[in-house]
Amino acid sequence: MRLAPFAASTQEGGRRLAAVCTGEAEGKVTGSYFNKGAATELAAVALDEQLQQQLWEQSMRHAGIVGPYVPAAAPPAAGVGGS
Repeated sequence: MRLAPFAASTQEGGRRLAAVCTGEAEGKVTGSYFNKGAATELAAVALDEQLQQQLWEQSMRHAGIVGPYVPAAAPPAAGVGGS
């Protein structure tokens, strides 16, 4: 079943997840974003801290959660996968 033209099937999504978890990079790649099974740099919009805060606060409102926005620690800046 395909949810959208760009989405992978559940089988393909499971295969990609298993490959990332059990492949050569297992335990060595942390804090990375994967696209179609390959570690990929994040888009600039994903690194926009103001948008992150807005999304978090909006998500909390929709979920009925009350509390302050507390940003997570930034991922390592050493490139894809950190060091």
